[in-house]
This record gives sequence, C-alpha cells and structure tokens, in this order.
Amino acid sequence: MSVEEVRRAIKTDRVVIYQFNPDWKSGTVTAESVGSGWIKAMNQVINDPLGEGDIDRFNSGRIWTRDNTEDAGLTDCHCKILERLQVKANIVAPVMRNGKLFALLCGHQCSGPRLWQDSEIDLVAQFAAQVGFALDQALLLEQQTIAVRQATQINEITSRIRETLQIEQIYSTAVSGVREAMRCDRTVVYLFDDKWKGKVVAESVGRGFPVALGAEIDDPCFANSYIDKYVKGRVHATPNIYEAGLTDCYLKQLEPFGVKANLVAPILNNKKLTGLLISHQCSGPRDWRDYDINFVRQIAIQIGFALDQAQLLKQQALVADRAKQLNEITSQMREFLEPENIYKAALQNTREALEVDRAIVYLFDENWKGKVVAESVARGFPVALNANIHDPCFAQSFIEKYKRGRVQALNNIYEANLDKCYLSQLEPFEVKANVVAPILIRDNLWGLLVVHQCSGPREWQQIDIDFVYQVAVQLGFALEQAKLFEQKEQARIAAEALSEERRQQKEEIQRQLVDLLTDVEGASRGDLTVRADVTAGEIGTVADFFNSIV
Repeated sequence: MSVEEVRRAIKTDRVVIYQFNPDWKSGTVTAESVGSGWIKAMNQVINDPLGEGDIDRFNSGRIWTRDNTEDAGLTDCHCKILERLQVKANIVAPVMRNGKLFALLCGHQCSGPRLWQDSEIDLVAQFAAQVGFALDQALLLEQQTIAVRQATQINEITSRIRETLQIEQIYSTAVSGVREAMRCDRTVVYLFDDKWKGKVVAESVGRGFPVALGAEIDDPCFANSYIDKYVKGRVHATPNIYEAGLTDCYLKQLEPFGVKANLVAPILNNKKLTGLLISHQCSGPRDWRDYDINFVRQIAIQIGFALDQAQLLKQQALVADRAKQLNEITSQMREFLEPENIYKAALQNTREALEVDRAIVYLFDENWKGKVVAESVARGFPVALNANIHDPCFAQSFIEKYKRGRVQALNNIYEANLDKCYLSQLEPFEVKANVVAPILIRDNLWGLLVVHQCSGPREWQQIDIDFVYQVAVQLGFALEQAKLFEQKEQARIAAEALSEERRQQKEEIQRQLVDLLTDVEGASRGDLTVRADVTAGEIGTVADFFNSIV
C-alpha cells in the first residue's frame, strides 16, 4: 500500500509518513504523495516533540482528527509547522512496527477545513495497519538477512581468532573484525588488573578519531557496581552518553576519546571477568539494535573461548617443558656426588626455568639456625651466599609443616602480613616475592630450596609452585645418594685400613715365628745361651716359655 493509493482513496491533498527519531523530539518525512500546487514535505525534518502521554495514546491505537487546524487549540509551535505545510485539516494514525510506535500516517487537507467521516477514519486506520504489517515483514526479512550476515561474520572472525594462540593477535583480530562488521567508529579490548583498574590493550579506530590504545582508566565504582552483572553476561548499550544519566566522572573518561554512544560486553576467561569488548560511536548518538548487542556479545564470548584454548594449550606446553626441565635437572644432579656441584646444577637450572631473580639452598644447623650454602642470582641483585639467617620462630612454627611437605608461596611479601622481623631478613636481598620448599633426607628436614623474585611482586602459578617442590624432592634424593656414597666410601676406606692392619699383623707374627724357630734350632744344637725375643701376643708367650726351659 503506497501513500499515493491512500491519497486517492480518501481524496485529500497530501499523505505523508512521518518517521520518529529515537529521541521522540523530531522526525523525518520519509514518504509523500501530494497534489499539484501544494508544498512538498518530503525529507523535511520536523521538530515536534512527542510527550509520553501522546506516545501511550498512539500505542493504544488512537487516531487524531482535526477538522479545522485554526480552532483546534494547538500550540503556536504546532500551528507554525502546519501553516508552513499549508495544512487546514488533518488526520493522523499510528504506524506500529514490531508492536511499538514507529511512525505516523498523516492525511492533510490543504484547500480548506474538512469534516472527516467515520468511514474515512476507519480507512486511514486500515491503511496505517497495513503499512505496519509491511514494515513488520520488512523488519523480519531485514533481521533474517542480518542474522545470516552476522552468523557469517561471527564465523569468519571466530575462525581468524582461532588461527592464532598469541593473545595479542586474538585481540587485534577481534577488534578489527567487529568494527568493520558493525560499521562503528572504534572497537577496543579493555583489560582489568587485580585491582579492577583497566587498560586499552587493543584498538581499531576510524580516521579522524582519537587513539585510545594504551589508555589507563580507573573507575572507582566498577568493582562494587558492575562485576557481578558482567560475570552473569550483561551487555550494556548506551545510545547517547549525555542522556544516560552518567556521572560527570564517567563522562570525563569517555569525552577525551570523542565517544557519543557505546556498547559494552564482558570477556570471560575461565569464567572470570578478564576485560571488556567495547564498541564506540563517535560521529554521533546511535540507536543500538538487538542484533548489534547480540553480535558484540557473541564475539566477546568467542574471545573468551579463544583465550581459554590458548591458555590451555600454553599450559599443556608449559607442563611438558617443565617435565623435561625437571628430568634434565634431576639427571644433572645425579651426575655429581659432591653437594656443591649438586646445588649448582639445581639452582642454575631452576632459576632459568622459572625466570626468577634468585635461587638458593638454605641449610639448618642443629639449633635450626640457617645459612645460605649455594646461590644462583641474576646480575644487579644482592648476593645472599653465606648469609647467616636466624628465625627464632622457625623451630616452633614451621618444622613439622615443612616435614609434611608444605610449600609456601608469597606473591607480595608486603601484602602477606609478615612480621617486621621476617621482612627485615628479606629486604636486604630485595626480595619481593618468594617460593619456599623443604629439602628432606629420609624424612628429616635438611634445609630449604628458595626462589626469589626481586624485580617486583609475582603471582605464582600452581605449576611454578609444583616445580619448586619437585626440584626440592629430587635435590633431597640427590643429596641422600651423595651422603650414602660418602658413607659407603668411608666404609670402604675403613675396611681397607683394617685389612692393611691385619696384613701387617700377620706379617709381624710370621717374622716373630721365624725368629723363634731360629732360636729353637740354635738351642737344639746345644747352644744354651740362646734367648728368644719376648714380644706381645701369642708368639711372645711361647718365646717366654722357651726361655724358661733353656
């Protein structure tokens, strides 16, 4: 049904479709049929604010008729609009799209006043309904077309995202794909730190608009107000930042980047809120459609999946690398039987594998005082080797825990509620974070394997903690092996010494026996002056007896 057909049916001077702008304060004439000699209204923007009451009445199906605009009690503003279009009488019916007021079908009588008949009012209502049905059909077709296009775009962006395991490339691919598909002015990935402050780590932005990449933004209200909502999948759409009731603080964060409208979706990594995928319209406000919101939501979900996959594969590779590194460290330690070489093999390789600033072996004496007996330390940091450290609380508080295999990991020594005494032991060596694992030999606590991060705090991953523990276990085995070898070697030396002593004793007895036999032989030839040497042992006893009978 065209406006031309409507104008002919009700025999009036002009019929237009007036489509509202999102703010309901103005609209545009998007279709017109007008008789010759009358002003054309096509494409005119008309500022005629519509109140909430008017919207509700139109939504309920009300049709307005004015038989004579000059005595209809209209406002001066409204009268001027109608006068400009030469309107003397009019009829207005709502055009609904998707169940909501979308436009108005207006019939204008310009030649003079007109008494609208009920049949004409019914006819205009039917025409408006038919226009609404056509719009619904067009909207449905548009939505289907958009859905197909978006599905294709989502698949394309997802495929490109999944082609890489580099997190930076995942972000870069996503923001460029989203901005192109949505035809918006900027798309960014905004990541949170552990205190919910954020930074723009990836951006695709149109020419002529400010660059946001690298911008750090602190929203003090975010943690309290939005985390739970975003974790639950909330997507926030703001068509116009100046009509959204935003605080001045928040507006000041957006204005430097020229933002007029935005769309924000959560990026979840392992079910935790990692960041936000944000699209900006900078050229002006934008009425975000449901398909826009769904598109950004789906891409944000795919980013999360890609991050999960990348981190899982990275974790698997890291586990394999760590297993290989542990085997190499174990093999190198087992090559040596001297503790110094065992320590060196363990510490150097552990420091390199974990990329830490220092690794030490700390041994206890019988009073549980300790000394750093071996160290591998990066350049630029203090040397801890041979440092004597006494923790008066250690024996009482920690021995049994470490015997049971306890490993302690501190991400930040200044946020771990440590005693000042303990902090004063760590600060001279510039320690900011550490992992401590027990070195056990036959279930006895021998010492500690300790790794230090000195350049700054470090969030130790479980794989890091497990690695230090496993190296400490293998270090204990290697030291036990060395100790057993030392004991075996000492036993061998003792056995050889005893064997040598017995050999010498045997040779001495044999010599004494030869001497005694020589003396006996002399006595047997009649030499009674012969005297045998009396020595210690059994031969000496026989010699003494011989002397007594000669």
